[in-house]
Amino acid sequence: MDQGAGSLISLLIFWGLFIAIFYFIAIVPQRREEKRRREMLESLKAGDKIVTKGGLIGQIVAINKQTKILQVSFGKGIIMEMILDGVAYVKKD
Repeated sequence: MDQGAGSLISLLIFWGLFIAIFYFIAIVPQRREEKRRREMLESLKAGDKIVTKGGLIGQIVAINKQTKILQVSFGKGIIMEMILDGVAYVKKD
């Protein structure tokens, strides 16, 4: 085997390892987080206290899962509609 073929194999091994490490460091955790968030959004129900991405704290009054719109109460007599993706997380008391 000549010098050029050896360096080509070394280069291919290096890039293969680089791509594998990148996949496990960046892509796998991102997919895991997306799955966790999707499950959280699908499990929302009326009565859950939520925090919006804007930092508002409210309680879900109604959910339309087909249109992905929530009705959220932010105080006495203040009910607003918002999109499902605007929920940051469920507030634990």
